Amino acid sequence: MNFIKKNIRYIFILLILVAVLFFLLYYKIGFGTVYIYLIIAGIITVSGYLLWSFLQKEKEKKIKPVLDLPNSKLNENPRIVFNKTLKLIGEQLMTIKPSFKFAIYLIDPESNSFVLQGDSVEYFSNSINLKNKIFHKIFSEEQTLLVKPNEYQDEWIEFFADIETNNSNCLLGFKISYNKSPIGGLFAFVDDVRRIESDDQIIIRQFANQVTLSLSMIDNIESLQKHHTIQEKINSLVNTVNISENKSAIYEKAVKICQAIFKYDKLTIMVSYQDVEHARIEFVDGYSLDISRDEVFPLKNSIFAKAIHDNQIINSKDIKKDFGKRCRFYEDEKTKRSISSVLAVPLVVNQDVSGCIALERFEEKEYSAINIFYLEKIAQTLNVLLQWQSEYHKMYLNTTHDNLTGLLNYRAFLNRLDIEMNRAMRADQSLVIIIVDVDKFKRINDTFGHQTGNVALKKVADLISLSVRNIDVVARYGGEEFIIAVSNSDKTSIEQIADRIVNNVANNIFIFDNQRIKITVSLGIAEFPKDSDQIQKLIEAADKAMYNAKEHGGNTFSA
Repeated sequence: MNFIKKNIRYIFILLILVAVLFFLLYYKIGFGTVYIYLIIAGIITVSGYLLWSFLQKEKEKKIKPVLDLPNSKLNENPRIVFNKTLKLIGEQLMTIKPSFKFAIYLIDPESNSFVLQGDSVEYFSNSINLKNKIFHKIFSEEQTLLVKPNEYQDEWIEFFADIETNNSNCLLGFKISYNKSPIGGLFAFVDDVRRIESDDQIIIRQFANQVTLSLSMIDNIESLQKHHTIQEKINSLVNTVNISENKSAIYEKAVKICQAIFKYDKLTIMVSYQDVEHARIEFVDGYSLDISRDEVFPLKNSIFAKAIHDNQIINSKDIKKDFGKRCRFYEDEKTKRSISSVLAVPLVVNQDVSGCIALERFEEKEYSAINIFYLEKIAQTLNVLLQWQSEYHKMYLNTTHDNLTGLLNYRAFLNRLDIEMNRAMRADQSLVIIIVDVDKFKRINDTFGHQTGNVALKKVADLISLSVRNIDVVARYGGEEFIIAVSNSDKTSIEQIADRIVNNVANNIFIFDNQRIKITVSLGIAEFPKDSDQIQKLIEAADKAMYNAKEHGGNTFSA
């Protein structure tokens, strides 16, 4: 309305000027010539008005306070579905980055301000003036903006009127658009700028684009409802996955969602393998005659190197035309049916590109922008889950394994032993406990130092592990002692394993400070349930047998 009023004022002034010009011309020159001047003046006036209007529109283009969400004749109003989507996006953000405080602002035409959407009122103001420079800045950027309080002091106060902030705080922000015009922004408040990781800015941009995409569907409630349903499916991954599960279980749940969203003939999840110049197939769905699960292939001439090495999305409807002689997996690959189109999105774990998820079709048809968006969201969710799983396993290892040797610690061993004893009891089988003690270990520490002693213990642990079966449980008992649980064995059958441990340690060459040192071990053996059916008494029996071996000079075993 203000815009129209200003135009009327300028037009009125121009009309007065034309009228004055008319009278001046009328009295000084002939009446016919006046018409010519009047026409010229009119053309100049209209041209000036049009030019001025165009410049004003360009000036106002960056902030367009119009978000007219139409009412629907269908069962549900688009506003309701859109608000559900905003809530879902907020839940996803809080799940992925729980330490950040998020807010989504959109222009409200009635109040002529940016209004907070949702319930994030704990940190953020309910409304912000349209002239706020932080919004103007994010509208002009194509990347996520990082803002500190000292850069925009007055504008920062508008965001956090009732919250005390400091110079270590920061805001991450990215624009939200509607009909190609920026109309708001998604922001994340971070209490310490040092907590920001390299992929956080990407996450903010992707979620802001998610809001933009939802807005683009606002005129078609059926599309919006479908979009919201798909978003819920993707978000359900976070809620249904158990991070203590193996990767395959996580992949299977992600692939089920892919089956519901995409049309493909082959889905492949691949990750970097060992030297980074190769990739390993982690999961395959659909056509598998060209390559199958657990296979390793070179990335040097593969089209997937673009996703895994260069962190780029691949979207091609004709891979032969777009990639020439580059292969998919093997240079000499021959398939009964030829793959034509591919969409591949990078997988990033712990800020490193670790692989990609690829959709392929026999049909020569490019995947749409919405397909790319959804696959990116699935990849992003997988990235978060795999990172959580990685951190869980690190934490699990720290609480269950010995830091020096990498073996189970004694507490974890007792839990495993309890399980193995119950299993043996149900199957009416015996089980053997072996305690291993390094002979005269104090001499190594006193002569060469504790650091060398640690190296010796690590080597002895490795030799013990190599001497038993994969199914046997090996742990560090404490100090220079180790403990082993051997399932489905008795004292007679265990002698071969015990003898192998003794000999493998005794025959190994230990070199410290250029000196060849011989290390030996003594073993004590106890059998469940023959010696005892209780854990502590069984361990005491093995311990007693071990000391008996030492009394006989060590480098032997006793039962």
